[in-house]
Amino acid sequence: GGPSRELRKLRGELNRHLLLRKVLHNFTQAEYVMLLDMLNPSTRKSLGSFTRDEIGKLLFHILIRQPSFMLLTMRSFLLGK
Repeated sequence: GGPSRELRKLRGELNRHLLLRKVLHNFTQAEYVMLLDMLNPSTRKSLGSFTRDEIGKLLFHILIRQPSFMLLTMRSFLLGK
């Protein structure tokens, strides 16, 4: 048979971690500062509500609370070094 449901779920979670790592790896110091300056109280609450193992949920909540993060993320990913 094919991969189990648990294995597919784990693979998806690992892919999200890898994507986030690739995006953050391309950030400059100025982009990190901009990212931190952009955090609003609602986003800070999301960061404190989820563990690193719940990266999918965390990213969803951050993008709902601050859609501008999507633009910063896409820019970093597309213009990566």
